[in-house]
Amino acid sequence: MSVDDFKKISKEVPLAKRPQKWWDLLSILGGIVGAILWFLYGGIRSGKEGLDLITPLLMIAIPIVLVWFRADIDQMLQPLQPTRRKISKILLIGLGIATPFLTAWILYNIFNISQYPLMQANIVVGTLAAYAITRDPQSGLLPKHAPGVANALILFTIVLCSCIIAPVMADDCARDPLNAQDCLRTNGYAEGMAGTAAAIISILVNGPIIMQTLIQGGSGAGASVRTAPPVIIPGGGGTATVTGGDGTDPVSKWIATRTTYPGSWILSPDGKSVKMEGLSGYEIPVEWITGTSENEIENIIFGTEIPSSDHEELANTITQEIDGTDLEAFTRSRWVEMGDEEKKDALTRLAQNLGKQLGESRVTVELDPNMIFGNGEPMDACFTNGTVKINPNSSLWNKPGEMIERLAHEVKHQQQGNPNNPMENEAARNAATVNDQNYHTFDSDPVKYSGQYVENDCNSFGQNVRSKLRGKAIAEQEEKLFNFLGELKDAAGKKSGAPKMTLDDIKKDPQGFLDHLEKNPDQKAKFVKILKRNKGM
Repeated sequence: MSVDDFKKISKEVPLAKRPQKWWDLLSILGGIVGAILWFLYGGIRSGKEGLDLITPLLMIAIPIVLVWFRADIDQMLQPLQPTRRKISKILLIGLGIATPFLTAWILYNIFNISQYPLMQANIVVGTLAAYAITRDPQSGLLPKHAPGVANALILFTIVLCSCIIAPVMADDCARDPLNAQDCLRTNGYAEGMAGTAAAIISILVNGPIIMQTLIQGGSGAGASVRTAPPVIIPGGGGTATVTGGDGTDPVSKWIATRTTYPGSWILSPDGKSVKMEGLSGYEIPVEWITGTSENEIENIIFGTEIPSSDHEELANTITQEIDGTDLEAFTRSRWVEMGDEEKKDALTRLAQNLGKQLGESRVTVELDPNMIFGNGEPMDACFTNGTVKINPNSSLWNKPGEMIERLAHEVKHQQQGNPNNPMENEAARNAATVNDQNYHTFDSDPVKYSGQYVENDCNSFGQNVRSKLRGKAIAEQEEKLFNFLGELKDAAGKKSGAPKMTLDDIKKDPQGFLDHLEKNPDQKAKFVKILKRNKGM
């Protein structure tokens, strides 16, 4: 990321929505600033206590190492994932912030490390421990050489810690707070200073995870909250084309089946990657889409075909089992008349129907008016902690078609997250499992987020359910309208002088039809009611 891009994002993008690259540069810059401040602080009494050069170097080096070897470190952290997923994100963040202070206390009180060696040891041990707790590893980005680099990092930590044990020389920081060495051998001050330095580095490196979780109220256990950010991709909405493709090649078919921001996908000029219009710096290698890369995880996440035909069949089955008042509830006029609890009941009944067809026996729907994105906008819906949450403050709350799609999307996430659910086929089950364990968040990479299997699988299912359910509801309302017109025609034909109420007659003389309704208030009220039911589905 260039300095200009860093400045632009700093001014225009909300804190919780800034990409990982921005936080990477911030952590490195923060390390440099911290190193300068520590060098100046430690130099005040350097004539008496000596000059500390190692700590400033570590403050600069540790963020660079964590950024540069992120994929390698992620592989080391993968064994921790099963345990992390059982703990809420807000608790993990709290533990991550507290860990550097705990490691500083252990190093100082148990291993008898103090003075400058304490600061140096804790910047390494405390920062890495906090990073391990807070970081949500994405193993899909791992290169082949990861184990060697990981072992080198472990060896570096062990060697460093073994070389910095120093005797404790009790003193009083309060008497001379400008003596850094003195403060680092004083109870309380030593642990606090060493812990603070390591905690700040960890917070900066894990900025996106921390900010998003805090702003969203910590929703979601170890697994990521599954929801689409409220953004419009610049340039989206058109028809994306693939230069040199005939529409049947794998990349063309892949682009055509993207249900997340359709029409925004383009092939790079060199034909080596797929991008999204308006989002520079993010791409998906074509080898991942064709399944020919050496990265098997990404081959599965981006190369597995979306079972669209299965989604259409499921949507048909679901729609066939819904009729009467349950179906009428999702007409616009009826929906806006209902209160929040009535809407929740209607959504719950639909969710149970969705769960039944998807093999999920228990689906829970809750209303949560406090869900927000990092930019302060209400979050529409999400699946977290085994519950589908809907926001009644969302701008989509009064749009029944949108609510149908969002609900179906989130219930599909529930199916994906259940490893015992066979889903549509073996390939779909495998892709959902692998993708869930190696999920690409929007903050880390919006293009990979939008192209990955689980999101397009959910969008495809949600859009099919919405289309089928809306279609049936509209058809039933149209049938009521034409039945009414037929009754009106029969009634009009029995009265002397009454207009002949055929549909063609109404088209030819709409004013005569309206005059007839004005003379028959009961029929007018019935007609208006049917029109309202049929409007705005």
